[in-house]
Amino acid sequence: MSNAAQTESSLAIGRMCVSQTEGKLSLFVGMHQLEGKKQKLKKPLVVIEPKLSNEGRRQYEVAAIVREKLVFDAWPKPLVNRPTFKRARVA
Repeated sequence: MSNAAQTESSLAIGRMCVSQTEGKLSLFVGMHQLEGKKQKLKKPLVVIEPKLSNEGRRQYEVAAIVREKLVFDAWPKPLVNRPTFKRARVA
């Protein structure tokens, strides 16, 4: 994985909460809340990463297979107060 990819993968843009019973998602970005859901893709997507072999030939390596997508289909709701999240107690 390249340094740019590592930097992008560790970049946090918000906080996501998942409802286990309803399967709904809530994404909090700054002072906005987006609500969405998971959907299964009709055809899975393959994420590939180019590599150079010892002979200098370009090869591709499968990095991941994506089977679900997150759909946020409504406008973000502005939050008046900053959301508070419950933290799990550690004994």
